Amino acid sequence: MDYANQYSNDEIPSQWFIAETIRKEKLQTRKTKKRRKGGSEYLLYPTELVRSLGYIHQSADFIGKKYISGKSEPINIFSTCYYSPIKLYQIQRILAEKTDYAIGVLIEFWRIYPIPDVFRIDNALQFRGTARGKRVIGKF
Repeated sequence: MDYANQYSNDEIPSQWFIAETIRKEKLQTRKTKKRRKGGSEYLLYPTELVRSLGYIHQSADFIGKKYISGKSEPINIFSTCYYSPIKLYQIQRILAEKTDYAIGVLIEFWRIYPIPDVFRIDNALQFRGTARGKRVIGKF
């Protein structure tokens, strides 16, 4: 967007072109992540313990802000997934990455599908409460 503002008369190059040029000129400052087999192994979940906690397992997370070309406002996305005993994945657009929107999506989801015995989330601020002040159990 900065480039577009500075050079308003020029055609805007694609993100792919910019990334490819940076790679070719060896201007990239960090190494790209390599995918590895068993990608979630780094989380160090005690798998057997989690399985023993209940039959129905679900996870949820906010997917990082996504942008549509020509728009300055991001799209916020919340995803949830049943991974035991069935595989069911849902992606829902929400107004903002806030607890209230996640709760609303899950309430509607649980009207159709069963409430899980095990619910996996990360420690994002939306799930654990405030970053300032005394630590308390968050609204979520």
